Amino acid sequence: MPILPEPGLGDLAELRRWLETLGAVHAAQRGGAADLQGSLARLAGATGSAAAWIAADTVFHANVVRAAGNAYLTALYEGVHTAVLSQEHELWVRTETEPGWLAGPRASVLVEIHRAIFDAVAAGDAWAAQGAVLRHHEFMLEHLRQ
Repeated sequence: MPILPEPGLGDLAELRRWLETLGAVHAAQRGGAADLQGSLARLAGATGSAAAWIAADTVFHANVVRAAGNAYLTALYEGVHTAVLSQEHELWVRTETEPGWLAGPRASVLVEIHRAIFDAVAAGDAWAAQGAVLRHHEFMLEHLRQ
């Protein structure tokens, strides 16, 4: 039996991307954007505080997946996202420091990449939803590498 490498943040981030992409595509196909407007507004108002941003971001993404209408997908996604957060953002939450990518003009870019997900789901465009989620994850991975 081959020995598998120790799972890490990269594996979790990849699994999160797969689950969220699947959720966003199905949410778009099912017209599930009703609960996302409030989540997007909360997110837009949360820049400037790492803890507030992480909480609002968590709610937004969970609602995107929840809009797919599959309770098991939602539960899997939320478990994976929680595990990612515990590794990815622990320092910022514990120290209440603001990551550089959450400050100033970069904050508006963050809101826009989330708005693209909302817009695609609201428009019922599964391909655009998939692309928007993938762009979001590419953007976040770039910041985590820094």
